Amino acid sequence: MSRKGLRLGIVKPDHGFVGGFELLIGGLSEAMRARGHEVSVVPVPATERSPSVFGYPVAPVFREWHDEYFRYLELVEATRRLDLGGFDVVCSTQPPTYAAPHSRVFSLTYHQYRVFYDLSDEFVAAGFVAPKAHEAAQAAVRQIDDDAIANVRGFLAGSQSVADRLRRFWNVGSVVYRHPNVTELPSPTERDRAGTHVLCVSRQEWPKRTELFVAAMHMTAARRAGTQTTGHLVGGGSRLDFVRSLDIELAANPAHVEDLRSPDEAGVLWRNMGIFTKGWSPAEGEPSGRVSILGEVSEQDRNRLYQDCACVVAPALDEDYGLTVLEAWQQGRPVIVCSDGGGLTELVTHGVNGLVVEPTPFAIAQAIDRLCNDPGLGDALAEAGRQSLAEITLDDAIDVFEATALTAAGGPDNTVAPPSTQAPMPPADPTALRAYAAEGITTVSGWNGPAVVDLVTRLANEQDVGGNVAEIGIHHGQMFILLALLCGDGERAVGFDLFENQDENIDGSGLGDRDQLDQNLVAANVSLDRVVLETQNSMRLDPAEVLKLAGGRVRFFSVDGGHTATITANDLWIADRTLTRGGIVMLDDAFNTMWPGVGEGMHNYLRHRSSTLVPFGNIDNKTFFTNSSSHAEHYRNVMRTPFENYLSRDDELYGSPMICSNPTPAQ
Repeated sequence: MSRKGLRLGIVKPDHGFVGGFELLIGGLSEAMRARGHEVSVVPVPATERSPSVFGYPVAPVFREWHDEYFRYLELVEATRRLDLGGFDVVCSTQPPTYAAPHSRVFSLTYHQYRVFYDLSDEFVAAGFVAPKAHEAAQAAVRQIDDDAIANVRGFLAGSQSVADRLRRFWNVGSVVYRHPNVTELPSPTERDRAGTHVLCVSRQEWPKRTELFVAAMHMTAARRAGTQTTGHLVGGGSRLDFVRSLDIELAANPAHVEDLRSPDEAGVLWRNMGIFTKGWSPAEGEPSGRVSILGEVSEQDRNRLYQDCACVVAPALDEDYGLTVLEAWQQGRPVIVCSDGGGLTELVTHGVNGLVVEPTPFAIAQAIDRLCNDPGLGDALAEAGRQSLAEITLDDAIDVFEATALTAAGGPDNTVAPPSTQAPMPPADPTALRAYAAEGITTVSGWNGPAVVDLVTRLANEQDVGGNVAEIGIHHGQMFILLALLCGDGERAVGFDLFENQDENIDGSGLGDRDQLDQNLVAANVSLDRVVLETQNSMRLDPAEVLKLAGGRVRFFSVDGGHTATITANDLWIADRTLTRGGIVMLDDAFNTMWPGVGEGMHNYLRHRSSTLVPFGNIDNKTFFTNSSSHAEHYRNVMRTPFENYLSRDDELYGSPMICSNPTPAQ
C-alpha cells in the first residue's frame, strides 16, 4: 500500500452536541486530508433510545435496573450495523466503537466505557445503580469488550492516564497521542495583574466536579481594591440546576463549607445523582453573588471571560486529557487542577506551569487566593504554560496518528523494534563469566543457587539469535551480573529497580542498592559500557522504553520485581512485548508459598488473550517461558540434562509441556 491515499473511516458516537472531542476529530480529519487521505467521520446514533436491543424488547423497568448498561448495548448494536466496506482502515474512538465491523481497526482511545472500569466504584457510590446489578452488568460489558478489542490492530491513548487504564484493564500496550488545543480562541490579551475574576469552563456532568469550584468560591478571601473574587462557571449539562441550587444552599448556610476540608468530606458535593438524587429539591433563596453560573454562552462571551480572568480552575476527576488547560495556556492564564485529575495533572506540574491541589473546595480556594494575591507567580506560571503548550504540536500528533493508521492498514510498524536477526554471540569475556559462575556469585547477596546459574548459562548458550538481556528487580545484582557477563560484543544488559525509591516497594520484595550493585559489577569485571541501569517503578515502565534503552529486542529477560499479582502480570507483559523470537523470560517465585501474589499474577497474564508466552520449565524458584513452541521444545531438551543431584519430571502448564526440576530429597 502506498504511503498516501488511505480511505479512512473514523467511527464516533453522535451524542448530539459539539464538545472538545468533536473539535479534536474535526481538526484531525482536516490534517489527514491535507496529507492526501480520504477521511469520513461515520456517526453512530446515540441520542435516540431503542425499544429493543439485539431483537429483545427492553421494558422501562429494566432500564431503571441499569440504564447505562442498556445504553451501552444499544451502541454496540448500532456500531455493528455500520457499513464500513468502503474504507481501507477504520479508526474507532469513543466506546464501544472498537466493535466496528471491519478487518482493519485501530483505536484512538480517550476512555473505555468508564462506569464499567475505572469509575465503577464511584458510579455505585454516587447511587446510580445497585452494587449487585452493577457487578452483573460490568461482567457482561467487559466480556463483550474483550471479544471486540481482540480484533483491534493498535491503540493510541489520549494521555498517559488513558494508556495506564488500557494496560490495567485490557492488558494492551498503546502509543500516547497528544493533540494540541482545538478551541478557536483569539490572541491572548495582557493579564490584569490586579484581577479577581476566576473562570471554570466545563460541562455540568458527573464527575466533572464543578461543585468543588462553586464551593471554593464561597471560601475565597482575596480582595483587590475592595473587590471580592468572583467565579464564573461556563457550560451546560444535566447537573446545571443542581449546581445552581448548591450555590443558593451554601449562601444560606455558609458554615457548611467548613465541613468540606478533606477529599472524602468534599465528595458529598459531587458523589451523587444530582437532581435525580432521591428526595432532592432545589434550594430556595437568592444566588450568593460569589459565583456566576452562566450555562452555555456564545464564543464571544467565552473568549471575553478568558481574557478577563485572573486564573482558570479545572476540578474534574481523572480527565482523559485536559483541553481546558490547553485553552488557559493559550490565553496566557495560570491554571489550577486537582491532584486526582488524571490527564490534567500530566500537563500541569505544580509550581512550574500551574498549581496542583487536593480535590477540596478549601484547597482550590487557597490556590485562587494565592494567585490573586501574587501576580508575579501568576505571570510565571502563565509563561511556563505557554512554553508547555508550544511543545504539543499538530504535526507531531498527526505523525503518530498517520503512522498507526498506515500500520493498521497493512504498512510496516515503525514503533516496534523488529525481531532480532543478530547472530548468536559468545560471551565477550568468558574468563570473567567462569570466575563469577564458580565463585564470584557467592559473594553477592541474592537467592540464586548453582542449579539456576548452570541452567541460565546453558539456555543462553543454546539461543539461536543474539540480542540484549534485561532484568526487572535487580537487588544487589546477583542474576543481573550473570546476564551481563553472558552478553557478547554489541549486546547490552538493561536493568530496572526502585533503588533509592524504596518507599515505592509496597511488598518489601528485594532491596535494590545502587551503590552495592556498582561495587559488585566492578568486582565481577563486568564491562560497564554495555550496562544500562534505570531507577524506575516498572508499573510506569513502557515496553518502548525498554527497547530504546536496550537498542533492540531482548533475548533473555529476568522478572524479579514486585511480588504482587498486579506487578507480576505487568512485568510479564513488558517482558513479552520486548522479547525477540525465541527469547527467554525467567520469572522468580511463581510457585513460592511465601509469595502467592506472583503465582496469581502469572496465571492472570498467561490466561490473557495478549500473552504469547509458552512455559517450558521450572527449577528451584525459577519458571521459564519463551514465545515459540519450537524453541520451547528445544529448551526443554536442554533441561532434560539435570543438574547434579537434581530430579526431573515431565508435567505441563496451560497445556504446554514442562520440565520440572528440584534437588533430590535427602535420604
